[in-house]
Amino acid sequence: MLEIYKEILYDLLNDSGQQVSLRIKDHPKKGPYVDGLLKEYIENKEDLIEWILLADELRATAATGLNKTSSRSHLLFTLEICQKMPDNSEKTGILNMIDLAGSEKVTKLLIKPINILHIK
Repeated sequence: MLEIYKEILYDLLNDSGQQVSLRIKDHPKKGPYVDGLLKEYIENKEDLIEWILLADELRATAATGLNKTSSRSHLLFTLEICQKMPDNSEKTGILNMIDLAGSEKVTKLLIKPINILHIK
């Protein structure tokens, strides 16, 4: 779980109490990655929820006119799922989810009710 706050990258799974700025690097085969970002192995949904709650506690938030605890940062959550096949090969899938800072404002401004049935 990566937080981008004021253009600085932070590891939200690092609960040591020290926020360390991270750097984006490029791997010749795998592409871009964040150097030093903590990876956690999870076995069940309870572990996943525990890590998500920890990251949420460490995320930068502040009150706005639309929300009492609006995120002030962008969040990138990456979940890599590995499956071992019967022939001992592995399949891997990667899910990236992004929460943009202040994005709740977008729905307030862009989503308007549409009257589908207009009866005269």
